[in-house]
Amino acid sequence: VAAGQGGMATGRDNTGQQVIGDDARQTQQSGGVYFEKVDNLTINPPQPAPPPPPDPLTPYLEHLHAECIRLPLSAMGKKAGSRPVTLDQVYIELNTETPIDESEAKMARDAQARARSVGRTEQELLTAHAAVARHDRIVLLGDPGSGKSAFVHYLAAEHAETRRANPRAAVPLPIVTVLRNVADELQSEYTRFPAGEKQSQALVTVLRDHWKEKLKRYEAENAWNAIKTALESGDVLLVLDGLDEVPPANRPAVWEAVAALNEAYTHLARIVVTCRIRSYDESESLAGFTEYTLAPLNDDQIVEFIGKWYDAHAPLNAIDDTQKARRVDNLRAAALEESPSDADNRHELATNPLLLTVMAVVHLDKTELPKQRARLYRAAVDVLVNRWQQAKDLPMSHALKLVLNDDDRLRKLLLRIAYEAHGRADRNHADGSRAADLRLGTLWELLSEKGMLGDGALASEFITYIESRAGLIHGQGGATHDANGCSYSFVHRTFQEYLAGCYLLNQDNILAALTGKAASGEQWHLAVKLGLEDYWYHGSNERPSDYLMRMGQLCGPNEPASDATKSWRLNLWAAHMARTAGIEEVSARRVMATVDDDLPGERPLGAHQNE
Repeated sequence: VAAGQGGMATGRDNTGQQVIGDDARQTQQSGGVYFEKVDNLTINPPQPAPPPPPDPLTPYLEHLHAECIRLPLSAMGKKAGSRPVTLDQVYIELNTETPIDESEAKMARDAQARARSVGRTEQELLTAHAAVARHDRIVLLGDPGSGKSAFVHYLAAEHAETRRANPRAAVPLPIVTVLRNVADELQSEYTRFPAGEKQSQALVTVLRDHWKEKLKRYEAENAWNAIKTALESGDVLLVLDGLDEVPPANRPAVWEAVAALNEAYTHLARIVVTCRIRSYDESESLAGFTEYTLAPLNDDQIVEFIGKWYDAHAPLNAIDDTQKARRVDNLRAAALEESPSDADNRHELATNPLLLTVMAVVHLDKTELPKQRARLYRAAVDVLVNRWQQAKDLPMSHALKLVLNDDDRLRKLLLRIAYEAHGRADRNHADGSRAADLRLGTLWELLSEKGMLGDGALASEFITYIESRAGLIHGQGGATHDANGCSYSFVHRTFQEYLAGCYLLNQDNILAALTGKAASGEQWHLAVKLGLEDYWYHGSNERPSDYLMRMGQLCGPNEPASDATKSWRLNLWAAHMARTAGIEEVSARRVMATVDDDLPGERPLGAHQNE
């Protein structure tokens, strides 16, 4: 063999190898050359096997995971430009009201001991995760803000991340459907066809088209065949979130769609439906579904959440370890503070996950907490409005600056938007929009009205601004220029209800406004209660006699015999006014005498203050 200048030759087979050196010393050895110095060495190894083709489900799972862990309220508690805190950073395990048996209780206690967690004195309860594992068809019930949506989104995010990391993992593929986003389409097909095979096929087609549209939004259309295969094999966790946000008349269509899915795709691994307690009628549900109700948070859960909240938010808000410890202690003390008065009991509020989150948002900004939930909601809205007003990074017209700097005008806009959005479940929507949402075109027309912004160009600029500033209102679906595809909703239904209730109580004829809503049923019950609380704390401070006069108007004469549901609901609201004002022993006695626990759909007056 021979080597050229700068090269080397060895005396044995070197197939696949090349030795190159500009300056090398070599010593002859038996069977080859021993190199004392080599400046450059290049070895051509065997070519690796080609990588496996990408999993078509990966883009879908990544987008679903990101969507499910989004924490809208976190955006209200962080500085502009910071990375948003996500649900998985602050999530705590939720319990149901179902006690677990002794063997499970022992396992739970042993697990707690191993983890050195704080021992609980109350009865051991089945966790929400355990409830899903125990039954493959469940309806998860809870009060407003009890964590129903947070749990099912966290559950779906867990499944999505596990499947993304290991496509062969033995967990079902998650599919999440927010029912208000598909209820109108289901109702349309439900009424178009008589009960039977054609109706079932049409309902399943609506859901499949909805899922395909979501894939298009995720830019993951190639995942459909894999999702279809999972549906056909039953390897799916199907989450149907927010049955209570579907108008009551449309709920049979939803249940029929679930039945049609069961028939079209036999043996689906898991179906989880969420609904508020007050809105649930078990007679409408399908056979085979087991109901579980989420329990209020206990003290350990409250403490755990507060710690996680500040662990996540402190780095984003320039809070050092000393300040964080002080803030955590302060918020814990406030959240666990008991009060003889139900109206002023922050501990009672803190047992509700949403209200505890609102407390954390306000505390992060102000470090001082109001004791009443209406004041808490108002403080949270004020935090958001202040974030809007402090924004300096977006160009805007002088007219928009004037709007953003006017507290009263901004609040007026929010109240009207909330009222219109919340009222959509009471009527058919000419624009085809979904209950509780406002389509871009509808929102633009509303803001363009005289008395609102009064100008189409300013309305467009305002919508663009709120789209770019995460907070109380957020857009979903479609592009901001797509009047039919893009819609807007509030970050949580209870914020919408609070603001809508405040709008009602700002009307000139409050009695007429409340009487009209009493006739509309359950849809306005919580909204009116929150509005009444805000009216007492903020609207009648200077003239409490006006408040008492309104209370008297509501509680009589409204005998049950006249118009049972409407009259009794007015009496309930009057009783709530008395309780809010702390005058149960005086003015509420007359109200209580006309109200008992037998009103259809109602619950005992003292129960679940957070409703």
